[in-house]
Amino acid sequence: MQVELTLRKPVVRTYPLRLGGLDTVLRALERRGWWGRYTPHERMTYVTNGRGRVETIVVAAAPVITLPDWCNPGRVPVAARRAWNRMVAALLEHERQHHRFFVSAAREWKLKVEARGDLTEKAAQREWDELVRRAQRLQSAYDRRTKHGRTEGVVLPRGAGRQKGK
Repeated sequence: MQVELTLRKPVVRTYPLRLGGLDTVLRALERRGWWGRYTPHERMTYVTNGRGRVETIVVAAAPVITLPDWCNPGRVPVAARRAWNRMVAALLEHERQHHRFFVSAAREWKLKVEARGDLTEKAAQREWDELVRRAQRLQSAYDRRTKHGRTEGVVLPRGAGRQKGK
């Protein structure tokens, strides 16, 4: 049996934050619940031999990383802009790591399925479901370990947006 993986590089999309200062943006992000997101948009298809046996499995992923975009920072202090830029860079790297975990899990899965050989359609679906669960376990463990990126710099310090003397 053959397994084909088509795992594209993530596309980065943004959602707008049209607010004033950094503290206001921080409150909006905290209300949102998540700041960045990795979505693999994965799917599996297969070709059978007509007798219920899978000959080829095709796995494709068109991943998307979603990040915040501070659209209208107005006249904010340089320190606020730098804090924002550091946070967004750390968040992008955090989400890219999620992608690397997905790719790693998919490649391991490919080797396992190819080594197993002969699969029924039902068994192929079970194997796919296991890949999805394994990838999610890796993602969740990573988020717990990094506190959803906070230990990697995905933070905005309160008060960084205030000008001196205010």
